[in-house]
Amino acid sequence: TTTSTLVSLLLQEYGKSTFLGGNIGVPIISAINKMYEYYVCELSSFQLMDPSPTLDVAIITSITENHLDYHTDMNEYITAKKSILQNAKRCVLPYDSQLIRSFAGGKNVTFVSLNDISHIKSDKIYIKGGYIFKNDTQLLDVSRVLLRGKFNLLNLMLAIGAMPYIDDEAIQRVAYSFCGVPHRMELVREIDGISFYN
Repeated sequence: TTTSTLVSLLLQEYGKSTFLGGNIGVPIISAINKMYEYYVCELSSFQLMDPSPTLDVAIITSITENHLDYHTDMNEYITAKKSILQNAKRCVLPYDSQLIRSFAGGKNVTFVSLNDISHIKSDKIYIKGGYIFKNDTQLLDVSRVLLRGKFNLLNLMLAIGAMPYIDDEAIQRVAYSFCGVPHRMELVREIDGISFYN
């Protein structure tokens, strides 16, 4: 949800009309008679059990043991998640997951990492010395990003990787002002120097 929201915000900051929906709570079908320049859709593993859609960009954020009450087993769950890449023109994948990294094959891929991966030849977004880099360009000061947690830094980098043509200033405006979707590490209050999060 955070990654999808960030992709949508980046596009809007860049001046594009954008629909945000799917598993995030707004049905995709509600946009069928409306014209947007971009459609950002969060798709669950359940939705990916059907034939894979043709996508400009596909992102896999993570794969952990999940939804096994619905899927036959972990292999079926992984296959469903991986299918989003099947008809995607480009994909954005977390390099730090060996499993997800293995999905890249010969695809047009941008890797993102919480570590320094400046040595890899692929397009990349990574953290080095307290900064987020896009390929070899220093892009963001991590200390100024409002989202809390390393997983949220990864979400931010995945969203940036999805939109490589958006200018650095637009990315900085979003990264330095977006503090998250409601109820996701949402700061409630600080009392006596202790921060309480929802």
